[in-house]
Order: sequence, then C-alpha cells, then structure tokens
Amino acid sequence: ASGINAEYGGASGQTGQLLLAQALQRDHHVTALVRDPAKIVIENENLEVSKCNIFDKDELKPHIEKADVVMSCLGFTPAWSEPVPYFREISMNISECMKELGKRRVIFMHSWYTNPDSWSKASFIMRNVFLRLVIGQVLAGMRLSEQFLETTDHLDYTCVLPAVLLTNL
Repeated sequence: ASGINAEYGGASGQTGQLLLAQALQRDHHVTALVRDPAKIVIENENLEVSKCNIFDKDELKPHIEKADVVMSCLGFTPAWSEPVPYFREISMNISECMKELGKRRVIFMHSWYTNPDSWSKASFIMRNVFLRLVIGQVLAGMRLSEQFLETTDHLDYTCVLPAVLLTNL
C-alpha cells in the first residue's frame, strides 16, 4: 500500500465502518482493532483485523508502534448519572503508549456539542431532551477526553466533532 499506516479503534461500529471504507479507498493500510473480528465484513488486501482490548495498554502498544496515525471512532452506551468514563480512559491509554513510542498523530471522532457552553445555541427541545436526557453523559465523557488531550504536549491530536454523519449520499 502506498498510503499511511493507520491503527483504528471502533472500526466495527456504524461510523467506524464508513471511515474504514474511506481509508481503504484511499489506499491506506489499516489495522482495525476490534473486540469481535467477525463484525468486520470488508475484505481488502490493505486491511488487517486484529482482536484487541483497547483498555489494556500492553495489547494496544504493539499496534500503535507500527502506526503513522491512530484513529478512534469508539462509541459507548450512555450512562444516566455520570459522564461515560471510557472516552477519557482510552485517550489516556493511547496517549501513554504514544508517548513511550515517540508517536504523535492521533484523531478522535467525537460529536457535536461536547462542550456544554455550545448547548445554548441548540433549540429548546434539542437542548433539554436530546442533549440533556438522551446523550448528555456520552457527550460529557467525550468532553473529559478532550480536556485531557488539551493537557498533553506530546500529541498532535484532532477531535472531529460532526453534527451528523450521513450515509447513502
């Protein structure tokens, strides 16, 4: 492959599958790190699917070692009473591994409205129903991850915050 080597967490989810397909179309070599390899149905000579517990730094580190860029498109089930902690935990694991390996480039796919200050721009129903009751704790967990990343000086990171992702365009 003539493209970049990317290690990719969250490749088996809805958004992850779209981004995985795009990376492969651009001739990048991608290692999809997943809990269940059977969920990846794409076949491509530039794709390696690897079962990996991303919460385990010892499992994660060898994958990051061979990467030019690490991408995370992870999603987690909403919690009702507190921010979803896994986004920050994953960011910390990735950050620690990258620092030890001298790697810098990482991209996180989060979501629109992770900063609660932006909620005032949303409609009443969006703000008080969808953001507060449905996905508020997921967004809060993503924001904790972003706040952690802001404290790092060894990463070149990007957090992508799309309002919506559309398929079948």
